[in-house]
Amino acid sequence: MSICCADLRELKYFQEIQLISGDKGLYRQVTWPFICTTPTISPWLHGGELLFITGAGIKTDENSLLLLMQESIEKRLAGMVILKGNEYIPSIPPSLIDLADRSLFPLFEMPWNLKLIDVIQEISQLIMAHREQSKKQMLFLEQLLFSGSQNHSFEELSMHYDIAPHPFRFIALVGIHDSKHENLDMIKSDVARTLKLHTPERYCDVLCMVYINTVICLALADTDNNVSKLGTSITKAFQVLKNRYPSAGLHLAFGRICQPGDSIQQSYTEAEKVLDLMNKNL
Repeated sequence: MSICCADLRELKYFQEIQLISGDKGLYRQVTWPFICTTPTISPWLHGGELLFITGAGIKTDENSLLLLMQESIEKRLAGMVILKGNEYIPSIPPSLIDLADRSLFPLFEMPWNLKLIDVIQEISQLIMAHREQSKKQMLFLEQLLFSGSQNHSFEELSMHYDIAPHPFRFIALVGIHDSKHENLDMIKSDVARTLKLHTPERYCDVLCMVYINTVICLALADTDNNVSKLGTSITKAFQVLKNRYPSAGLHLAFGRICQPGDSIQQSYTEAEKVLDLMNKNL
C-alpha cells in the first residue's frame, strides 16, 4: 500500500498545512517530497513527488506559477505545497486554485513560519516505513499464493514475516477492467488503502498487494463472526471505490473462507475464476 496525499494529513507537522483545492485528488500517490528551486521540474522528477514551492530561485508571478502547476500536472506529481506569507508569495492566485480543482490536483497552503525541514523529514520517514511494511507483506503474499512449494504452512510463513496468524482467512480480488485509465496507478493505490481503512476492528486485518491490474486482498479474522464483518466491510469499501471511479470498471470477487490446514491458494483460485467470469461478461 502506497502513501497518498490523504495520509499526510495525519502527520504532526502536516496538520498545520491547509488543503485549499483539488480535494478529489487526495488519493494521488506520494513517492517523495521535493523542494522546487528551478523554473522547470520535468528533467529532475519521475512523477509522484509532492512539490514544495518556497519561491526561492524561481519566478513567483501568477503566470509563472500557473505554468509550473501545469507542468506538475502533466508530469503526474502528487500535489503542490506553496509556502505563503513571505516576500516571495504573499497570496495564492485564484487561477491556481481553479486549475488545481479542475485537474484533481491537491494544492496545499503552508505557513511560512512552519519549519520546512520538519515537514520534509516526517513525510520521508512515513514513506520509508510504509515501503518496508509493504515489501514485507508483498513477499509474504507472493510466497503464500504463488510459490509452487508447499514446504511452509501459513503459520510458518506468517511467523517468518511477522504477520498475525488469524485462524479465519479468505481472498478478495478487486479487478480494474480499464487497463488504460489515466489514473490507473492512483486507483490501484487507493483500492488497497481504502480496503485497509475499512477493516472493522483490531481482531481483523487486511493485507494487500497489486498484481498487474488486480489488487489482491488477504482478509484475516479471529472468529467466524469477525470474518463475516470483514466480508461486509470489504463490500462497503468496494462500493465507495465504485462511486469514486465509475469509469474504471471495478469488479469484486471472493474466494472461500479457509481455516488452519486449508490451502489459501484455493481461495485465491476461486476468486480469480469469478473475476475472469465477470470480465468475460462485460
